[in-house]
Amino acid sequence: MVTSPEGPGPDQGDRPGRVRRPAMPTGLPDAGRDDDGTARPAAGFSPRSSGASSSGTSSSGAPNSGQPGLNPIIHTRLTTPALTGGFDLLGPVFTREVIHLRCAAPAGLEDGPWMGAAVRGALGRVLEERAANGGAGGRRDPFNRPSAFAILFQTQAMLTRRLEVPRPWRLRVQRRGRSLAIEIALYGFAGYWAPAVADALVEALAAGVSLRALGRMRVPWPVEALEIRRVTGLPTLPDTRLPDTSRPLVLDIETPLALKAGGALAGHLDNLPMMLADRASGLARWHDITITADFSALRTASRRLRIQADGLIPDRWERRSGRLAGRIIPMAGFRGRLVLQDLDPAFALPLAIAADAHLGQGATAGLGWFSVSED
Repeated sequence: MVTSPEGPGPDQGDRPGRVRRPAMPTGLPDAGRDDDGTARPAAGFSPRSSGASSSGTSSSGAPNSGQPGLNPIIHTRLTTPALTGGFDLLGPVFTREVIHLRCAAPAGLEDGPWMGAAVRGALGRVLEERAANGGAGGRRDPFNRPSAFAILFQTQAMLTRRLEVPRPWRLRVQRRGRSLAIEIALYGFAGYWAPAVADALVEALAAGVSLRALGRMRVPWPVEALEIRRVTGLPTLPDTRLPDTSRPLVLDIETPLALKAGGALAGHLDNLPMMLADRASGLARWHDITITADFSALRTASRRLRIQADGLIPDRWERRSGRLAGRIIPMAGFRGRLVLQDLDPAFALPLAIAADAHLGQGATAGLGWFSVSED
């Protein structure tokens, strides 16, 4: 039962201050260092027959984030993980390389949910150019490993016939007085590309980002500090417990949440538990795990959930798509508070994962960020 509005923990294993290089993914020769919810594939997309190159470019040779960048090593690893088990198998090994960056807020910067997409676009431009030129140094990888652009922006495998394995990252952009905090988390073995992503992010901010939604003028966002650290284990409540589903759970939504394209939320909240399960199941693939939970039983259990959603505020804005020749795209989502009652205990761990990895559309553009507490 859903009541909807009208209209559309401390990390475990955290070692702050230490910049480290993540281990190279298994199966990739070491030649040295150099979009969510779940995205939907284009109609008719088939990874095995896409003909996409592994370098992050389309078959025509032109980089294009709208085309799959299938790499056979990554595809095989995602579709045939080494381990199988329930969500409890993922919890202890849930790993992310977290890039923390602080920069000075330029004069005239307008705060708003548009900033995540602007930073994502600036990062994508740099990574796409590097992929086309063979990397930051202009040298082709002799082992044909995928570029950071392919890992972050292109399809590598399917979770089901209709769902992609999600992009293995999320983005947060937050205004803090005169500074901006930018954080990118790369999950599982995608953390290998964290140094390349951090380097490209610094270059992207120095090259310039807009000051406002739909702004065409780009100004530098001066970088003041950068840190990369590995975090292993579940994000949990402050006392290190998983959420107690026998009590009402409060979700405070920090950045707009849209469970469906176009910003829709009303009418889709009943699917929230299964979206949590899909998100955790997809990210498990980047940890070499296939989740073998009984999804039919989970679907039945999800129907017991009751949601109070009358504390939500609609948020609307626009963004400009560089990939679609500057087309203006309307965006929408909801901020505020959700109260969950009678959530089945099976969804406690996926909920904790989504609190770190975000939920719904646009996780790689900073959307769907929420925190969990007990009422």
